Amino acid sequence: MLLFIILVPLFFTVPVAFCYSFFKKAGKETYQAFIPYYNLCVLLDIVNWKKWWNYVFLIFPYINLFMLMLMLIELAKCYGHFKFWEFVCAAVVPYLYFPLLS
Repeated sequence: MLLFIILVPLFFTVPVAFCYSFFKKAGKETYQAFIPYYNLCVLLDIVNWKKWWNYVFLIFPYINLFMLMLMLIELAKCYGHFKFWEFVCAAVVPYLYFPLLS
C-alpha cells in the first residue's frame, strides 16, 4: 500500500514536469502544462492536429491509447527526431524517452 501511495503521484507528476519543458521549447506559456485536459489541447496545438481530436481522446476507450501513441510520435517529429527506433520509444516507453527529448 505504501508503494502505491508513492508511485501513483509520481506516475502523474513526472509527465507534467516534462510537458513543462516541451511547452517552453515550443514557445507556449509554461503554466499551461499544469492544467489538466488543457495541456492536451496545447500538445495538440504543438503537433498541429485539429481540436476535434480531443473528442477521440475522451470518448473511445481503446482507440484513445493508440491515438495517444500517434500524438507522442508526432511530438517527437516536431522536435526533429525521425528515426524508427525513436518512434518506437516514443510510443512504447514514453516515460523513458521523453526525459531524453526534453
